[in-house]
Amino acid sequence: ARHGVTHARDARPGRSHVRGRPPARGAVGLSNLGNTCFMNSMLQCLSHTRPLTAYFLADDSRDGRPRFLDEVNADNPLGAGGQIARAYADFVRDVWSGKFSVVVPTALKRSIGTHAPQFSGYQQQDSQELMNYVLDGLHEDLNRVRQKPYVETLEANGRPDDEVAKESWRRFGLRNSSIVMDVCYGQLKSHITCPKCDSESVTFDPFLSISLPLPAAKSRKVSVTLFRRSPADARPLRLRVAVGKRDGVRALKDALARLAYPNGTVCGSDIDVCDVWGHRVYRTFADDFSVEHIKPNDDVVAFEVGDRATARTVDVLLGTVMARLGPGARRPYELFGRPLRLRVEPGATCGEVRADIAKRVARFVRPAPATDESEGGGYELRVSGSSGTRYEADLPADGEPLPDAVSTLTLEWTTGEAAAAVDSDEAVAADDHASHREDEGEGRGIQLVDCFRKLVEREQLGETEQWYCSECKEHHSAFKKLDLWSLPEILVIHLMRFQYAQNTYFVHRQKLDDLVTFPLKDLDLGEFVLNPAAKDRAMYDLYAVSEHSGGLGGGHYTATALDDNTGVWYHYNDSVVTRADPATIVT
Repeated sequence: ARHGVTHARDARPGRSHVRGRPPARGAVGLSNLGNTCFMNSMLQCLSHTRPLTAYFLADDSRDGRPRFLDEVNADNPLGAGGQIARAYADFVRDVWSGKFSVVVPTALKRSIGTHAPQFSGYQQQDSQELMNYVLDGLHEDLNRVRQKPYVETLEANGRPDDEVAKESWRRFGLRNSSIVMDVCYGQLKSHITCPKCDSESVTFDPFLSISLPLPAAKSRKVSVTLFRRSPADARPLRLRVAVGKRDGVRALKDALARLAYPNGTVCGSDIDVCDVWGHRVYRTFADDFSVEHIKPNDDVVAFEVGDRATARTVDVLLGTVMARLGPGARRPYELFGRPLRLRVEPGATCGEVRADIAKRVARFVRPAPATDESEGGGYELRVSGSSGTRYEADLPADGEPLPDAVSTLTLEWTTGEAAAAVDSDEAVAADDHASHREDEGEGRGIQLVDCFRKLVEREQLGETEQWYCSECKEHHSAFKKLDLWSLPEILVIHLMRFQYAQNTYFVHRQKLDDLVTFPLKDLDLGEFVLNPAAKDRAMYDLYAVSEHSGGLGGGHYTATALDDNTGVWYHYNDSVVTRADPATIVT
């Protein structure tokens, strides 16, 4: 017992700290208890968080009693009865006592494992997940609010951001007040929009740490030619779309939609991405097809087709024949140019399909008088086989509905007619999007601010994350936009290096090993903070990094942290402490 309070150190087994003078106060190694390098790495970062450490080291000047004990909330059902706070305090006081060169964190691990069974064994874990748990555990164990009132989530409902943010933070404070909240909590603005009725939900939520996605630096840049639905006679657009090398085609479609339609009018599910070979659609890529299997010389063509819930599509090809034979005669086509893909509504007539095609080919088909045997561009519109290379039937009259069995149509000219009617250069022409004029840029490093830009991008939720719209009374893949409203004194950033990706046959987990660069001092995040009053408090200096090396099968965690008394950086590899060159901190 210490000062009349039982501490977790009473349960500490015989294994003892190593006495000795550390290279600097707090620069103490931590013994590996068996696959606990993830915990040691995280604890080094927390130990060097000066506001927290100063809080746990402070004693009452009157009786020498640790001040944090006055705020232990043993009755909080969301906490650990104060046990995590007490065990962590003992740990910090040992590390910063100046008496030990190596500390054995057995008691702290046991206390954490008692209340979080996922950390009770000796399997390798994620240091970020443990850090979030420990910070949240400390917050609840030290929560100054003894009786938490019920509060509801506040919706903006059209009110000014500043008003809603202040009220949301006030409500959060009715249930939460601790040293962790004082220094580690910030506020996010979440803006969700229903894609069907445009209903909006705007909330302001507290955050303890920020998980940043990595933009695809070592990405695969796929050249795509996009055919837009409107205007009908517009040239296709040639773009270069960056996605992760092992992403699925759905990610490619989503990135393409954001690039080509920055106003969000078209989403990835409205687009078909196809492999064009031999002037026809060879295949339409499934959403889970991995882009790593798309070859650099593949002709990737995308068609904006809209919502596929009710409509279907028909491919339209361009072909020539040596000569027209008698009615019903089957003849092969010599295909040329790029295929088109039309959206066909239920009940559409052959006349409506003819009119749509005429608009879309007017860009490269010279006008010619229509005859009983040909359309206005000198061609005949034929039903062809799925490969488009052979005549199957004549298209019915204008007033007839397009038969359900029709999936491919071919514009048929004789060789001589095509030479006169078709501008062959315009038939394959495309306008270059700005992205297509950029260098490939594969393998470049990512800047940390790029990750923040990725975080605040508007995105559409996936099928497994659908949002319930209170107006539509339905679940939808809504559009979501996150923004930083205010930032805390201590900003905990998690780089999302581990993610799931679709392979050809199965979903697998992978680690992204792209280099993310960041300044050691003066990281300015003001451009990402919406609250004008908080922009001048968005400058940060780095003081600790938790590092993982190796693959998914295990790997190893270390840490690098700054001794802010001397300005010296130290590298922590479990019990081994060495000076670190600042140039090696960005890894």
